[in-house]
Amino acid sequence: PARPFLYSWHVPIFFVLSGYLWKVGRSFSRELKNRVRSLLVPYAVWITLLGAVTVGIGSAEDGFDPIGLAQLLWGGQLATDGPFWAMWFVTALFFAAIVYWPMSRLPLAGQWAVAIALFIAAAYIPGHPARFLPLSLGLALACIVFIVAGRSMRQARQMVRHPIATGA
Repeated sequence: PARPFLYSWHVPIFFVLSGYLWKVGRSFSRELKNRVRSLLVPYAVWITLLGAVTVGIGSAEDGFDPIGLAQLLWGGQLATDGPFWAMWFVTALFFAAIVYWPMSRLPLAGQWAVAIALFIAAAYIPGHPARFLPLSLGLALACIVFIVAGRSMRQARQMVRHPIATGA
């Protein structure tokens, strides 16, 4: 019974939280280093381990599938079978944060303008080519709008005098 309520926001909430908890003033090199360490390294480890098992079992049962391996390495929309169904999220969050970094220097209104433009470009180009970019880059562009929403919530939070009562 909870699925219809939770399903629509269970992934966007991670992007919103990334925006809400965004550390202002971090250098690009520091941001990149932190995101590589916290997102890409675990992604690479798990994709390698799960990929070796999946490709190994698949090769033993049906023969080696080079297209399946290429799709796994491409990631994103093309790597959503079996144990990989949630892996798109990790690279989408990585690219969204990296693309958001220069936007974070803009005033909030400018961030919204860029985020909405990226969302429209990623979501509404006929044929949806952005969803087939490697490692969920196209999805990341659309998800930046959630990071900006989180930044907006963080700014609005400063205006709330009684957060527990307001939240309730």
